[in-house]
Amino acid sequence: MSERRTPRWDRVVLKVSGEAFAGADGYGIDGEIVGGIAQEVVDVRAEFEVDVAVVVGGGNIWRGMSGAGAGMDRAQADYMGMLATTINALALQDTLEQLGQPTRVQTAIHMEQIAEPYIRRRAIRHLEKGRVVIFAGGTGNPFFTTDTAAALRAVEIEAGVVLKGTHSGTDGIYTADPRKDPDATRLEEVTHLDVIQKGLRAMDATAVTLCMDNDPSVRWSPEQGACVSDDMIQLVIEETGEKMDDVVAHARREFSTVRTGRASSSMVEKLTVEAYGVEMRMQELATFSVPEPRQLLITPHDPANVPAVERAVVNADLGLAPSNDGRTIRLSFPELTEERRRDMVRMINRMTEEAKNHLRGLRRHARKDLDDIESEGHVSEDDIRYAGSQLDELIHAHEALIDESRAAKEDELLEV
Repeated sequence: MSERRTPRWDRVVLKVSGEAFAGADGYGIDGEIVGGIAQEVVDVRAEFEVDVAVVVGGGNIWRGMSGAGAGMDRAQADYMGMLATTINALALQDTLEQLGQPTRVQTAIHMEQIAEPYIRRRAIRHLEKGRVVIFAGGTGNPFFTTDTAAALRAVEIEAGVVLKGTHSGTDGIYTADPRKDPDATRLEEVTHLDVIQKGLRAMDATAVTLCMDNDPSVRWSPEQGACVSDDMIQLVIEETGEKMDDVVAHARREFSTVRTGRASSSMVEKLTVEAYGVEMRMQELATFSVPEPRQLLITPHDPANVPAVERAVVNADLGLAPSNDGRTIRLSFPELTEERRRDMVRMINRMTEEAKNHLRGLRRHARKDLDDIESEGHVSEDDIRYAGSQLDELIHAHEALIDESRAAKEDELLEV
């Protein structure tokens, strides 16, 4: 077995231009090219065991400056470019994962169905776990290039270097574009100031300035490792708290769907309605009112949707018989029998136990993450023990919130 080479940097950011994805065609995505990029990333991680983050451009699909030059609003054109970078990021992610490399895509603008939102500590945690992180969407703001995004992300995640890959095929930095100027001279070494003062087109000036101003903080050192591990402990606690918040919110929504004999729009607001050829939430299509304690009125914004809304209520099997006058749907809530009230209380208790089991699962998962951090050797047993006590406090607080909501719902159910 060959001896593992010692890397100069522990964490790097690779900047890949969009054109690099296009290959000889100059447009679109060349699967073979993307496969080559992905294989090099996998090989570097395997040989050097370094953390690798990637920032991708989108010029193979769309360039904001080109759109602006054609008369488009510059901000709108730049946002389109951010979408193009996301397409490239997803293509690279898929190829990396086919090679067995766990990968996460984080976008600067929210696209939650296909990628994570950019969160600095979460990105660092992914890198610590051996995942490649691909940053898409640039900085999330128009008028900034993906070069600036690469410099910004490098500073934020404390990378040691930005490795910039382009499509031009040149072997370094030249005084001019060697493809256009035969007198262009290759520069063996340049400083940040050289790039700015000489107007070299290696990276845009904003990106270069950002690297120049933050170079000391970008450098990685063993002494910083403990700080990062401490941050990771706090990240585990914070993420677990957020997930437990979601469990409590979900339990409360579930409680609200249980019929109490009193009219409440919460039973129908989230129902799915087929309208305008798509599925929509009822609360997007109608307003609700409660003129009497046991009567709910649903008034669609468009009378043409009355049949669809009424059908959604019937299909939900709520035990209610809707009627309508062509404009408004009327739901009458019959009074619950004592036996039915007791059944509802038992249902609420089952929902409560399910929610608490979910909380316990989150705590187990968090403890495993803490064990992983401890195994890295950067934190003490006391730190991990204290973090464990924080997890216990979290689960007790969230269980209390669920019990409080359960008790309120139970009182509502048993009230005659």
